Amino acid sequence: METDQIDQRCQSCLNSITFPDTWEKMRLMVDHRLEQYQTPMYALNTDLFFESPDSRSNNLLPLKGGVLLGWSAPHWFVEGDVSFFYYTKNALATSKKMYAMLNKFMTSGELPSDDPSAKDLHLLSRQEQESYLKLLERAFFFSTRYAGTIFAVGIASGGFRTSGDYYGQHWRANHYCAYSDVYVLDHPIAYDNFKQFVATDGRTITPLTAASFNELRIVATATNPELSFLNRKTHRDVDIAEMAKAGGWRNVAKDSKIPFTFEIQVREYLVDGILNELVGENGLCLKEVESSHPDYGDGRIDYALQLDESIIPVEVKIRADFDDELELQLKKYCNANITVRSRSKNTADRCILIDCEHLWLYTPPEGKDDSGEVTLVAKLCELANHGDLKKHPKIRAIIYK
Repeated sequence: METDQIDQRCQSCLNSITFPDTWEKMRLMVDHRLEQYQTPMYALNTDLFFESPDSRSNNLLPLKGGVLLGWSAPHWFVEGDVSFFYYTKNALATSKKMYAMLNKFMTSGELPSDDPSAKDLHLLSRQEQESYLKLLERAFFFSTRYAGTIFAVGIASGGFRTSGDYYGQHWRANHYCAYSDVYVLDHPIAYDNFKQFVATDGRTITPLTAASFNELRIVATATNPELSFLNRKTHRDVDIAEMAKAGGWRNVAKDSKIPFTFEIQVREYLVDGILNELVGENGLCLKEVESSHPDYGDGRIDYALQLDESIIPVEVKIRADFDDELELQLKKYCNANITVRSRSKNTADRCILIDCEHLWLYTPPEGKDDSGEVTLVAKLCELANHGDLKKHPKIRAIIYK
């Protein structure tokens, strides 16, 4: 549980969850979870909000201060932000439909006419059909209790990442994080009790304002005293421009709780100031530089720093997600050809990577198909406390390598 010493400022959202509306989507969800957890006890997405009291028990108990290792999140979430998990009203209808469909097939052999993806049901063994029916019975029971309600609350606790791989699933959110202090509510909050100050509009993620968060907190804690820790939260609506105006990039970097929404904010309020300080009066900082690499093709480098004879490419992200796509970008920018003041030049054999909290150095591999090396140089909040970036030993080491 959180303590009073931890920064209690937060952003918040309504995190909507539903049940797949076709047999194929439902099967993909089950297969995905079975691959992850190797047990049918966690074969449904909503099973992750429960835990087994011990390895010998088949009973799942609702999380009470537990952990979700990964769930959808807004891309602007930071540690300490609050998610209210809402199970949609239509989840009841879809889970009931899927259960009735399989049950009917098992008793009559009749395939549903309104779901072409179920045409292969007859290929399942009787044991497989019974296993799926048990899962759908559990899904229907969950929906009967929680559909149309906020059924859980959790606190973002790290593990922020982005993935474009949906595994063929019914959800389309691609930003994720871990959650701690996850409470499944004894008294779920019905949609009618919060619809007047939160409009879901069918979205997976609905951002909450300070006013809507405060209203929802009052409703939630009134019947669920275990959520009293929400009363220590102060919702924030940050004006990053005012922070930068008051103290430049250093003022922004020292506040690690800023919920950046767009990459352009990271560039304007952090990276521009950092790089301009690095190049000083004698260097050159170019933006949006067209590049060409003999092995990896054309690209557009966010920044290129000309310092002495070196031209160091810089890539910027809201949050750096170290996947194959980012690796290809960074490879493409190292040892690439660019044009500087009408002259053809090559970039350095390294690339700086910056997001809203960190500065890394990327070094490409020797082999074309190998992976490069990413090294954390410093947190931006640490750099903000250093007097002259050009004299920072770790910065000098990567610039004048």
